[in-house]
Amino acid sequence: MLPAGAVVELHGTYDISHSDNTIVVQGTSARPVFIRGVSASSRPVARRGWEVKGTYAVIENIEFGPLPDLSSTGSLAILLPSSHIVLRHSDLHGTLSGGGLGIVNWEVPWGVVYTGSGVDR
Repeated sequence: MLPAGAVVELHGTYDISHSDNTIVVQGTSARPVFIRGVSASSRPVARRGWEVKGTYAVIENIEFGPLPDLSSTGSLAILLPSSHIVLRHSDLHGTLSGGGLGIVNWEVPWGVVYTGSGVDR
């Protein structure tokens, strides 16, 4: 869990999966959470899937890409309910069978409308 105002800076290669260990961000409009690489010209490479959930976060300057043997690839899934999550100055690419960006909800079955927290009624 990353509290409001947290800054996480990645360098080099990041091979930790956050598909089973979701990154939970608790930023605010005044104090967003930053998960970032050094710059757009010096991006770390995330080679496993990430799931992010929460509020007010900026994910920037990260390359999501495959392992050299293409057995796995970096990807980013923003889980609902989330709000104000931004991806900027990043690159997402994968393999023919995986990679990319998804905005998803694992909390309700396919075809069921989500009515939980964060939904305006």
